[in-house]
Amino acid sequence: MLASSSWDMTVKLWDIFSKQGLLETLEHSSEVVSCDFHPNIKSELITTTLGGQMFLWDAEEGNIK
Repeated sequence: MLASSSWDMTVKLWDIFSKQGLLETLEHSSEVVSCDFHPNIKSELITTTLGGQMFLWDAEEGNIK
């Protein structure tokens, strides 16, 4: 799984090994400046925004933890 963050206030999750492509779009209330998977728990995604917020996502479910 690949995650890409954007100034359009979203994080997009991609399946790079199948032909599905885009799996999920995670909406934010501000521009997303970074995203990274947890080093030990690959299903957890951490995002930060220009507004100073930090979110912990369940990348498989698309929900905030």
